[in-house]
Amino acid sequence: MTDGRLDYRTEDSLVISVRKDKEWSIRQKYKKFGWVQYRMTDDSVYENIAHIYFKRPHDIAHKDELQLLQVNMETAVNRLSKAERYKNYKSMAWGTAIALISSLSLLIAVLLPLLSFALHHLVACGIFALLAILTLAIGIPVNAKRREREQTAYDKLTLQLNAEIDGILKRAEQLIGVNDEEKLS
Repeated sequence: MTDGRLDYRTEDSLVISVRKDKEWSIRQKYKKFGWVQYRMTDDSVYENIAHIYFKRPHDIAHKDELQLLQVNMETAVNRLSKAERYKNYKSMAWGTAIALISSLSLLIAVLLPLLSFALHHLVACGIFALLAILTLAIGIPVNAKRREREQTAYDKLTLQLNAEIDGILKRAEQLIGVNDEEKLS
């Protein structure tokens, strides 16, 4: 980290808002593009968010290509974050629906006999109890398979995006001409 000052005449600046658990990884990625952290602050609203302030010389070689690579890297990182956030979205929604349907069916099956012991209430009670059991017996295994498919798709996408990010970072490192992390620290 540098002294915390920025010379606007000779340096470019960049501020990144990032979750604190991803801070180190993001800092390492931006180093590959020649950015040097000069300051970091916590977010005033969200305690798990930090703002990282970077700078780099304004006049650097291959700046246009570096900026394009940086945009591509940021897009891939955002896609990776979105994939992580929604990786089990459908199976979680289906699991919730299964739980609600079976719980409601079971509740109706229990409450119907309390209204009266009429034959049609007892038959309806049996139907709702059967519906609760079938919903759980069929829904849980089907949803488990759905979750496995979602996890497989997530793993495949994660590998693809991480490979894309690694390729971008290697190219940026070549353009910057720094293979030694000490030079950018």
